[in-house]
Amino acid sequence: MGLKDDITQQVDEYLLGDYDIDEVDYIPEVVDVTFGNTGLKIEATVLYIDIRRSTEILDVHRRQTVAKIHKSFLYTASKIAVTNDGYIRSFGGDSILAFWGGNYKNEVSQAVISAMQMEYMLSNVLGGRFRKYDKIDFGIGIDWGEILVVKSGLKRDPNNNDLLWIGTPVNFAVKLGDSASSPNHIKISEDVYDNLEEFAKYGNKQNLWGQNEQVDMWEKENNFKFAGSYYTIYSTDWYVEVD
Repeated sequence: MGLKDDITQQVDEYLLGDYDIDEVDYIPEVVDVTFGNTGLKIEATVLYIDIRRSTEILDVHRRQTVAKIHKSFLYTASKIAVTNDGYIRSFGGDSILAFWGGNYKNEVSQAVISAMQMEYMLSNVLGGRFRKYDKIDFGIGIDWGEILVVKSGLKRDPNNNDLLWIGTPVNFAVKLGDSASSPNHIKISEDVYDNLEEFAKYGNKQNLWGQNEQVDMWEKENNFKFAGSYYTIYSTDWYVEVD
């Protein structure tokens, strides 16, 4: 069989066949998903984080310096996500997708706390170190919902296959993250906001009389455009300290 016939036959199998989808309650790894018309459906919170102006940074600095910046940034975000029971499943050069499985408020809140700890570390603790090279800006987007996970690539070549994470929550989280920047580095969907536990929604702030009062940490934003429709979202410049 020639290359043309090989490709055509496989594409016909993908396009014309029915899919066998199983629902699972965990975040899949590559080995959990088989090739062919199969997939896994999960409910999960998705966190997307991305460096702003990465192309400009590459134009200004040597590749070795860019590698230092990216590795430091991605390590910080990954370490925080994993420490908070998240699962890193995709690196996109200067971005990360992290997942928290399930439809529980605790998982949604853990993802949001992770984002606020990333804000603290990247802006407050490590900001001076990054500023030595260039001021680093970034955006974080978070959404929740159903995601279809399938395996794509070449069947017998582990270096050339990976998982695809398909669903509105992934695309919406990316859109939110791409639109976020200083000072409000974090944006979340209305679904996420509505399911936050109190520790991830409210913070203490000193009022005019020097007394601490509980306030909503999130600013409401209407008319956020996504896929031809408009949504209510929330953003914040609050952070959570890391010990």
